[in-house]
Amino acid sequence: MCTIFFKKLANDKNNPVVATFFQKSQEMTAETCGVSVGTVKRITSEGAKSTTAEPVAGPSFTSPRKSYKRIKYATDIDDFDAEIVRRTVHEFYDKGQFPTSEKVLTAYQQKLNSYKGSRISMWRILKSLHFKYKKCNDGRRFLMERNDIVAMRVKFLRKIYDLRQNNDTRPVVYLDETWVNQNHSRGTIWQNSENSEGLKVPTGKGGRIIICHAGSSAFENEFYKFPINSGYCDYKFININSH
Repeated sequence: MCTIFFKKLANDKNNPVVATFFQKSQEMTAETCGVSVGTVKRITSEGAKSTTAEPVAGPSFTSPRKSYKRIKYATDIDDFDAEIVRRTVHEFYDKGQFPTSEKVLTAYQQKLNSYKGSRISMWRILKSLHFKYKKCNDGRRFLMERNDIVAMRVKFLRKIYDLRQNNDTRPVVYLDETWVNQNHSRGTIWQNSENSEGLKVPTGKGGRIIICHAGSSAFENEFYKFPINSGYCDYKFININSH
């Protein structure tokens, strides 16, 4: 009955103001409820179809199901279990073995029998622990000192040993030197995306400045610096006594 009366008012040509209002009622309802016009039309059509001769309680509508975040028992592990996985990977390194997802999974299940995850689950755990599956190192990268530096260290230790054996009371002064360009500056700084602010990097390196430092128990932090001419190729050949 309500639906018939609604259609009668919406199609009443004698009262166009009321008819226009009821024709736009679906749009107003959709805007007020925050849903689409199609949803309002679907609900009204379901209400029209439910009109029967028998008395009914009215149309029944199902509310949208609330979404819940499902707990992933295979990948959502706590910090204690995550540390076990990380330590398992490091154990493969110590043994000289290649850790793969399947090997790490087998070793982890031996330590924690209750874990029922798959290889893909272990792969996701390793990714969450910031492990990357990448090419192995070639094994040829290692630290090695220059032979001349090793020889200088041996010479220094022997000289100090002889001085201490002879009870030499003269103060030992340690010298060091380096150099820096006059226009030395940082290559990167924090800037805005338009590059409209910030500092400009000098185009040239400028002159070279020699920095010398001396220190011992008798005196501390003796600092000396001086520029050199651009004609010198290497500051090692400079006679420091001339400065």
